[in-house]
Amino acid sequence: TVLTRAGIPPLVAITALSLAWTVLHRQYGLFTLSCIFLSGLLLGLLRIRSDSLWPCVALHLGINGASLAHAIFWP
Repeated sequence: TVLTRAGIPPLVAITALSLAWTVLHRQYGLFTLSCIFLSGLLLGLLRIRSDSLWPCVALHLGINGASLAHAIFWP
């Protein structure tokens, strides 16, 4: 990948990008920010493990669907 060719270890890149994505969502509370950070880590690790983007897309769809269901049924 581009990151490995640049010499950045994958776990470092995943952690940094997850943290950056979390900071962009700073309008949320600490619990939600923790969930965003952890889901970013999970998605990044899944990408490395599966060597495909599609499992990440499916998981992200599931995460967003669960968030939407929670917002609708348990406001």
